[in-house]
Amino acid sequence: MTTHYDSLGLKQDIVMDLSWLEGRAEITHDESKTGFTAALHNGVLWRALAASRHGLNFHEAMSRYIDAPVADTAALDFTATDYSLVVWIDPRHWLDDDMLVMGRYAVNLRGWELYHNTSQGGIITLRHHHPGVPTRSACYSLGWPNNIATMRLFGVSRIMGQAQHYRDGQQVQTICSAGGLLDPAANAVNDLTIGCRFSKDDHFWTGMMHRPRAWTRALGPHEHRAIFELERDWFGV
Repeated sequence: MTTHYDSLGLKQDIVMDLSWLEGRAEITHDESKTGFTAALHNGVLWRALAASRHGLNFHEAMSRYIDAPVADTAALDFTATDYSLVVWIDPRHWLDDDMLVMGRYAVNLRGWELYHNTSQGGIITLRHHHPGVPTRSACYSLGWPNNIATMRLFGVSRIMGQAQHYRDGQQVQTICSAGGLLDPAANAVNDLTIGCRFSKDDHFWTGMMHRPRAWTRALGPHEHRAIFELERDWFGV
């Protein structure tokens, strides 16, 4: 069934839209049809942006992160389906070379994760976990430096085992595992985490983040460009 929300252009088939309009308190509400509530932990800080928007400041030394229960986020179990992720980021590594943006996964078992690493000048990887390391698969792109001082829009569309990364609405070179980005294994027992690993005890994000979103379809190049053009003024880019 297509809802009114789904019929609104870019919002078609969106299953997570954390707009962070609240600007205060310790919970945030998903605006998509999924409608879950996510909790802010350990003093995640609100930061006012333009047009009454807000970003969130994370810091790994303070173990700041956001999570939502697995039972409320079943729509983010992207097993055997195309999907897309979009989020504004400004990574600022402090202790750890690996920082998690978001994920719904468990290492070597199931699900998907998106993370930033300082290697090769800055790399973002989307990884799918399967039972055992030999069947783990991933895609990545370069050109995501640490301390970029300006928010950048990251996007990825996963299409039938392949993937395309986007920076500020433009396609960038994307490298996939040999054999493609395999379907994630079933992810029935893991919470959604934003800013930390699934175990909520490591790989904490440091820096700014704004409006993580997910769709159960692959956004096209024109849609990634449209998101950037609609939102770039919030960050002066």
